[in-house]
Amino acid sequence: MKKMIDASKLPKGPFALTRFTHMGTLPNESAKAVELLAEYGLHCTNCFFNGEDTLEIGAQRHGMTEYS
Repeated sequence: MKKMIDASKLPKGPFALTRFTHMGTLPNESAKAVELLAEYGLHCTNCFFNGEDTLEIGAQRHGMTEYS
């Protein structure tokens, strides 16, 4: 069973991380979000597809689902 991402670790502020967030925008928006996602195996911000993929698609590419 994969562990769920603990959103309470993300900084509070105007940035909102959603399933529609494009992975390529994360390094400019929230370094903490990049760090947190990497802890869960989502290194998508450095991926070739980061300009196209959303967080949801990146997670799916890694075999994650909303029920994982």
